[in-house]
Amino acid sequence: VAIIPADLSAPIPELEATIDQVLTAASQVIGGGEGRADGCLDYVVLNAGVGQLRPSSLTKHDITEQIFQLNTLAPIALTQILLERGALREDRGRHLVITSSVAAKMGVPLSA
Repeated sequence: VAIIPADLSAPIPELEATIDQVLTAASQVIGGGEGRADGCLDYVVLNAGVGQLRPSSLTKHDITEQIFQLNTLAPIALTQILLERGALREDRGRHLVITSSVAAKMGVPLSA
């Protein structure tokens, strides 16, 4: 397992650099340090998000944009970068796991 800390609200070039770090770490970790010849990942788990508990009347637009950036746009961008790099294994179905809050399924008080 390799853990790569990253700011998912960063601009695309920084997200691309993060993906490069992930692929480099994967090539070193997978196979006991021997590297992975195909440079592909079997699984990717995107597990980041943020929320807030405030009435919508008190929520400023820039806060809404920040939440949307991290919870929605960042996973999309990361997935696109992975696909562009050919980093997801086609022969195993390109396993991508994206976690979400229960708030994605049902309303939660003060979670406008």
